[in-house]
Amino acid sequence: MHRSLRHFKLIVLFGSFGLLFPLLITSAAHSPVWQDLTGDKMITRQNTEAKTATEVTKHWSFIAPVRPPLPRVKSRSWIRNPIDQFILAGIEKAGLTPSPVTEKTTLIRRLSLDLIGLPPTLKEIDEFADDTSPQAYEKLVDRLLDSPH
Repeated sequence: MHRSLRHFKLIVLFGSFGLLFPLLITSAAHSPVWQDLTGDKMITRQNTEAKTATEVTKHWSFIAPVRPPLPRVKSRSWIRNPIDQFILAGIEKAGLTPSPVTEKTTLIRRLSLDLIGLPPTLKEIDEFADDTSPQAYEKLVDRLLDSPH
């Protein structure tokens, strides 16, 4: 098929976006997507040879995940779980310090607006502020996620 006719077909298929395709020919000519769209089939040594078993096992999905070691940090008081240690390491590397802990009233307002799109009621604010358990935040998240709103 003539190249200009192929471009016309792309313009018809993709509208004005198809006008950009001719500009991408040189960079995308070897792309499988481009080849599928235009009908150009380029035969290369890579796509004609079968992959060996060692090449297949190198794929990321065949590599078992390994837990990375926790980074060293200066201020351990801010850490509540292992993920916090990675975040704090990045903050310290940038030469910054973590923000202070947010007040419970601000926290419930932010969380409520983010999860259900509505501000909390005064009763909900009081209940959360009075809850001194370590799982207060997790209970609030669960309650808001279970909300029909």
